[in-house]
Amino acid sequence: FRGIQTVAMEALHELTAKDEVLGMGIFSNKPQQFNLFWPKWHKQRIQKKIPCRMLFTDQGTPYSTKLRTLPRTQIRFISGVTPAAADIMGERVLIFTHGATPTCLSIKHPDIVQSFRTFFETLWKHAK
Repeated sequence: FRGIQTVAMEALHELTAKDEVLGMGIFSNKPQQFNLFWPKWHKQRIQKKIPCRMLFTDQGTPYSTKLRTLPRTQIRFISGVTPAAADIMGERVLIFTHGATPTCLSIKHPDIVQSFRTFFETLWKHAK
């Protein structure tokens, strides 16, 4: 968990107001420590004036409802639960799993970032 916090904070510190955070495959039913960490992370993102769009796989949960009220934040919903979530942050993609051993893979590669960005935009158009 500490490693995931570190990489998420590192990615946030690299971002500027010209960037946008894109998150997909997000779900509320994960270890509580994550549901406590991410709102604090978003508070810092908002202070840096960085917009965020998120695709949740579950609707109407206290977690998604709370995040939906944040400034500079848009949330839509897609059906289906995914085993991993992905965040596109500036020049990196973070891929998370929240299972028995939470893991985060950080990728800094322009082609991979662009591929995930394109995938996100396609899902965003079809989400509710």
